[in-house]
Amino acid sequence: MLASGGAADVTDLISALPPAGQHPDLQLILGDALRMSGSVTWASRVFAPLLTQADHDRRWPARLLWRAAMVPYLRTDYAGALAVLDRADAAPTPAPPGPDDVLLLACRASTLAQLGRVDDAVTTGARALVAAQRVNEDAPLAAAHIAAALTSSGTRRDGHLAEALAAAERAGDLVQQARVLVNQAHCLLREARYPSALATAVRAVRAAELAGPPGVLVTALHNAGEALVRLGRYDEATLHFTRSKLVSQRLGLNRAAAGVYGLAEVSRRLGRREEALAAFAEAAELARDVGDLQVRIPALAGLARLRCEGAAADLDGARAAANEAHRLAPTFLLSCALAATGWVAYAEGDLEVARRRAAEAVRAARTGRQADALAEALELTAAVAVDPAASRDALVEAGAIWRAAGADPAAEQTVVLLGRVPGADAAQRSAARASANRLLALGVETVDGRQLSELSVDGGTVEVRVLGRFEVIVGGREVPLPAWRSRQARTLLKILVARRGRAVGRAELCELLWPDDEPRRTAHRLSVLLSAVRAVLDPPRRWPVDRYVRADLTGVRVDLTRVVVDAETLLADVPRAERLAREGEPAQARAVLADVDAAYRGDAFTDEPYEDWADGLREQARSMWLRALRELARQYRRDGDSDRAATTLVRLLDADCYDEWAHRALVATLVGAGRHGEARRAFDRWVGAMRAIDAPPPHPDVLRARAGQQG
Repeated sequence: MLASGGAADVTDLISALPPAGQHPDLQLILGDALRMSGSVTWASRVFAPLLTQADHDRRWPARLLWRAAMVPYLRTDYAGALAVLDRADAAPTPAPPGPDDVLLLACRASTLAQLGRVDDAVTTGARALVAAQRVNEDAPLAAAHIAAALTSSGTRRDGHLAEALAAAERAGDLVQQARVLVNQAHCLLREARYPSALATAVRAVRAAELAGPPGVLVTALHNAGEALVRLGRYDEATLHFTRSKLVSQRLGLNRAAAGVYGLAEVSRRLGRREEALAAFAEAAELARDVGDLQVRIPALAGLARLRCEGAAADLDGARAAANEAHRLAPTFLLSCALAATGWVAYAEGDLEVARRRAAEAVRAARTGRQADALAEALELTAAVAVDPAASRDALVEAGAIWRAAGADPAAEQTVVLLGRVPGADAAQRSAARASANRLLALGVETVDGRQLSELSVDGGTVEVRVLGRFEVIVGGREVPLPAWRSRQARTLLKILVARRGRAVGRAELCELLWPDDEPRRTAHRLSVLLSAVRAVLDPPRRWPVDRYVRADLTGVRVDLTRVVVDAETLLADVPRAERLAREGEPAQARAVLADVDAAYRGDAFTDEPYEDWADGLREQARSMWLRALRELARQYRRDGDSDRAATTLVRLLDADCYDEWAHRALVATLVGAGRHGEARRAFDRWVGAMRAIDAPPPHPDVLRARAGQQG
């Protein structure tokens, strides 16, 4: 009855007997029934006196030990489970072994495998299999094959699981069937066969729901959620992960880490960085408490990757998480941990280490035949490769793996990344935009830490240009003035953009927009303007109302994860170019800096020259643009390109005629190029600028500077 899913009925039948009629063997079955129905605490209370009596009699029957050990096993207390099983060492070995002896050996092998004692697990699993073949009963045979599969790989593992499933089906044992299906789904996930993994995981969920082992149900739900994430079915994945977590928490199973980790993955893929960070940290902590490396390592890796990204990057925290994952990772999780350390090294600018870690991660994934880990390691390889052709090759291989796996979102992401590789042709860039649109339709908004809206060309795109003339681009087209209906609506968006995504209180906004009116009269006007701005940014009303502009108790803010602002891009690109230069990628650095210069069409908010709210972003953007020109001039001088260096320095001095470094560099560049007349005129302008601000004039010796001097 227990094997076929009748745990509740068995509990009712035995509980209905008077205490005098409850033989110890019935108590043993009652404890097993309570465990299978999820009443783990009650199961512990039933087994405790039975174990105490066995200790007193110094007789530890196998039928008691393996059942009692499954209670701490279910709670992921594998050390506690082994302590129960160790009592069998003091009992005489039966000859020949019976079915319960096989089940005890199988339970011990599974427990040792979970504890990482692989050699002991292999030996014990082999003993269980030999004993099961002697007993020649299907239920013990299924358990022995499952134990052997836990310490096998490849075709041997698949063979053990197939034999286990066949034996469990012959025995009508739904419990064993559910365990086999959970393991098969896990293997299919690692092989990146996601449609098959989902189908198998769904079968495991149904079997576990019928048979009642709550630990198996928790794992089956997580496996189904993981497959759904890979297939891009994020809402369904969230439901499965949430249910997995809640079942574990309700029954006190200490298995919530897997569900929390799954929810973190969904948040990461949808671009919800803060939610993902919190969930990864929680999953890593929960997994640490129960010694679950299968969750702890990928959770730490996810934490490390996210902490590397964005303006709020925490490289120290990222390095600590990645190093911990690398230190703890067993062989089958090594590729994941190595990739995490590689991403951290890349973020820190240590390209040599990043490339080495990428190569090691690829090698570990190929050795372990882990298709999903291989594709992820190849994406790291593409990011750190020096040669664009190597980046393309790695992304093409990763994309082929994801497409063969049925993981359409991951495959689309490789197409987006291919469109960003230097030298990408028009067809690749067009394909990248199309893939970006498809990902946005799924709810995915970032790839490799960058916004997809940069490539999207449909209604999901919103771009605000504040450098020079204020423009708003929606769906690739500039919003015409009549669409705003009010000049104040445009001003409201300008103020929010100027605050760089920070919340602005409603009272402050009203004061800025209507300084001469009473607040009680302007609150409603602000709500009307807010609706007008939202209508301009999303004319077809395809998205939730707060997609681009959020309003809550803290105030109103523009969501910079969904609105591309040219000034924000500039502020991020200049440090990125400087990092590329430090990493030995001068050509890429120059390309980025040239793009920055081209994008700077004028000071921010030139049409609002007297508004205090515009000053902060205006000065930041101008300062960063001048910094870009200086770096570009330095690079041209290092390359010996005196013409471009001089042109860039002249532009720099047009913007800031008191920049002494630029004056010195221009004179040195012209002297080095033999353009002495121009050098003399540049020197005279330098003298005049210094006199205007009462600064010491330059010494005429600079007119004899050599070409190699940097100034």
